[in-house]
Amino acid sequence: MLKRALGVALGMVLLVGAPVADADTVNVFDEDSGTNTYFGGLGSFNWVPSFGGLLPNAGSEFFASAFTNADGFGLTKDLGDTVEDTTYLVSFVIASYADNPIDFSDFVTLNIGAQGGTTVWTSTPAISAQDTWFLWEGQYTPTPGEIGSPFVFEFQFGPTGLYDVAIDGPVAAVPEPTPLSLVGMALTGMALARRRKR
Repeated sequence: MLKRALGVALGMVLLVGAPVADADTVNVFDEDSGTNTYFGGLGSFNWVPSFGGLLPNAGSEFFASAFTNADGFGLTKDLGDTVEDTTYLVSFVIASYADNPIDFSDFVTLNIGAQGGTTVWTSTPAISAQDTWFLWEGQYTPTPGEIGSPFVFEFQFGPTGLYDVAIDGPVAAVPEPTPLSLVGMALTGMALARRRKR
């Protein structure tokens, strides 16, 4: 009984002592889910409720574009919330609705975080099937000067040839658990599991 109480107490102390950001930033990525700034000729007309066989992954529409020579084409979207002093796990979904899917290397800017920040993308699978959403994931760690800035999703294409791309949400920025908070959660979970068995 005493061991169990100590385990729960220790877990709670570790959880309380771990730095945790406030709310997660999750945006469905519809046109009206945040202010949009367009570059290179993109605009409101790029938001569609469907195209061919592709339907929204989240919300009621997605961002779609198909151009030849996309150099300078891009979008910055305000996602809501502000950047805190923590590392974030970030993600969005991407698809192709024609026969010319864009590649990760075609982006000259691709970031979720503070405008002008840097996201390290850890998983960007090739768009290998039409009308199918693929999850791209990464990690964003703000610099001291970016803390308190608005969260944005920004992308810009380089000089690509003929291509098509669809982007949708949820665009997410979730605070990465710290090792200390993971230990606290594990200890609390173990203590609660033992308690249920008795």
